[in-house]
Amino acid sequence: MCNVPILQAIGTCSALLLPIAGAGSVGSIWTSLGQEHLPRFSLGYVYLRALAGIVLGTLITVPWGAMAPHRMPVSWLKRIFAVVVLALAANILLGLR
Repeated sequence: MCNVPILQAIGTCSALLLPIAGAGSVGSIWTSLGQEHLPRFSLGYVYLRALAGIVLGTLITVPWGAMAPHRMPVSWLKRIFAVVVLALAANILLGLR
């Protein structure tokens, strides 16, 4: 819509995911410190064992994720992006009930 190349849009989105996830994690930790019903190995609502697994899985798969858009046709990337946006919109709409 803004005539930005799809690979540049993907790169910008990927770069912005880190501060967004960081802010969400800090917010979850901050608002839940001192809760008594949380399991061991948690920092607020952030379960550290799960976080370690997510970080390890991410570190292993990042190279493939970074190469994939460069190897795919632009038409496929646009279709995949459209499906993901529609799925997220449906999730938001269904969650508002």
